[in-house]
Amino acid sequence: MSEMRELEAQILEKNHVLNALAKNEQANRDAIRNVKRELESLLYKYLKKLPAASPL
Repeated sequence: MSEMRELEAQILEKNHVLNALAKNEQANRDAIRNVKRELESLLYKYLKKLPAASPL
């Protein structure tokens, strides 16, 4: 699996976890914060790997 596909899969997985935790936000506040942090890190890695947009 390419690195981009792997990052996409990880991003989707973290997003699903975040949505599940959000259903009971009060009880899962710390877990939500941790998953958001992991998701931000994955998104940053993913965006860094995207090719630069060509100028118009």
